[in-house]
Amino acid sequence: MCTVSVMPNEIKQLKSSHQETNYYVWHEIVKISHTDLYYKLINWLSGEFDLFLQDNHSQFTVFFPNGWFKISVRQTHSKRITIDILVNSKRKKSGLKMNNHVHQILTHVLSLSSN
Repeated sequence: MCTVSVMPNEIKQLKSSHQETNYYVWHEIVKISHTDLYYKLINWLSGEFDLFLQDNHSQFTVFFPNGWFKISVRQTHSKRITIDILVNSKRKKSGLKMNNHVHQILTHVLSLSSN
């Protein structure tokens, strides 16, 4: 199991070009040792947030009140996979809570592989 955080969780305030709304963004790049762990992560997240609108077309997206989070594949090499975790929220408190929740599930899924 190898988890590397290339970009630490950051809070960025972005101005939308069409509106005067601030968005809080948390972005992290994570390397996972097996593609099976990626699918297990998506399965866990899908189950955990089954009451929220989800889109799993080209990337896994969950829409929550005032925001969304996406898990997308950045790169695959053999069985290794690099993913982007992006949380976007209009409210700092709800975005931080969702980011922490996604991170707890990620940590749990990665700990399952070490057993």
